[in-house]
Amino acid sequence: YFVISNERDRGALQRWGVKNYQLIRPGIETSRFTPVMPATRWPFVLLVGSAPWTRSQFATKGIDHILAALRQSPDVRAVFLWRGSFEQELRRRIARYGVERQTEVINGPVDVNAVLARCHAAVVLAASPRIVKSYPHTLIESLAAGKPVLISEAIPMADYVREKECGVVVPAHGALEFKHSLMQLIEDYDRFLSNARHIGARDFSRDEFLRRFGELYER
Repeated sequence: YFVISNERDRGALQRWGVKNYQLIRPGIETSRFTPVMPATRWPFVLLVGSAPWTRSQFATKGIDHILAALRQSPDVRAVFLWRGSFEQELRRRIARYGVERQTEVINGPVDVNAVLARCHAAVVLAASPRIVKSYPHTLIESLAAGKPVLISEAIPMADYVREKECGVVVPAHGALEFKHSLMQLIEDYDRFLSNARHIGARDFSRDEFLRRFGELYER
């Protein structure tokens, strides 16, 4: 059997005539995440995951798009979970855009649940599905904590987000497209928040993940 996680892989297998597959979404220990909201709606805080591991990925992972949106939106903040290389390059870009007071960079071990408690939503951007996971961990964790997400159309998880209306899909990889999608998320935030709270912990639980695999092995 092929085990796949998303509808785009299902479509590819069907086009190739493959029938022995099972779609199982990834699962995490969702009990580690709690739906705690920031005390106020403003400033609106984004958790930014999936840091670049090459300099070219500052462009392909949309870091500049996010910084440009911050510069145009003084009431929006961003927390960067960096976890790796090019921290000084990120700080140089933050300074270039003049958004030092709107950003926080965390580069090291951290309790993601505690960070999410200070955020309203999470974002992962990608110009190509080849540079991030089909279901980025940052976005799974955000939904498990009951927070909506912003995700690029190129990432397979975008189909799930669109179907469940638990966030906004950024239709193209560009600064204007991201800014428009961010405003859409903010303007209809209560609806996206309600949907995320109802489905995140359920759909991505480790228990459900193991149950589905158990059924597959039994068959």
